[in-house]
Amino acid sequence: MRDFSSFEKDVLSKMVALQNEGKLCRYNLLYSINKAIEIEEIDYADIQIVSDTIEKNSLRKILIQLSLLFEYLISNYYLIDFARDIDNKIELNKTSSKKFIIKADRSYPKECFIYKYNCYYELLLSETIVDLVKHQFKTAEQRRFEIQLMEARTQYKHTIFWTRASFFVALCAALAAIIIPFYSSTKIEKSQYKEIKQEINGIQSALKDTLQIRPIDENLTIKK
Repeated sequence: MRDFSSFEKDVLSKMVALQNEGKLCRYNLLYSINKAIEIEEIDYADIQIVSDTIEKNSLRKILIQLSLLFEYLISNYYLIDFARDIDNKIELNKTSSKKFIIKADRSYPKECFIYKYNCYYELLLSETIVDLVKHQFKTAEQRRFEIQLMEARTQYKHTIFWTRASFFVALCAALAAIIIPFYSSTKIEKSQYKEIKQEINGIQSALKDTLQIRPIDENLTIKK
């Protein structure tokens, strides 16, 4: 399926809305595109497109764009033209006082788009187009790709989260391996220091008892 222009997207959206109301035909579509456009009957076989505010070149451009869009839709089986009038059609005006007028010349079918014989023909859009309009002109392939992309982004976020969590745990373990032994050895050295101090104090007391100097006995007689 080809890409559609902004004008064509707007037209297709209006066509889906008209189809939902059971009013999809060329006459109603042209009027829904711009209510300043009117269709008038010239005789039993011909019509003319008229407007007070839209000049002839702009009218002709709208008709050509619609003609090319319909040609694409019908040739690709996205649109069915039943070649029968819708039930709730209205009568065309037969006189005109409009400023801009284009006669629907059947010699140039791609330019005029709408004629007396087909202006009320019932049209039916395929479900493919209806679904496309429903999803803002994103094809099924585009929607599947977006879902896959979203899932990939979610998976990436989860992967990043768990990678960072693993890194943090590993970093904590590494820091613990460095700090805990150092802290433990410090405690052991303090306890050993207390024990050594007690041992030193005990040795000092023993030495004092052994090396204590006794006073001289005054009655001691030194022999000559």
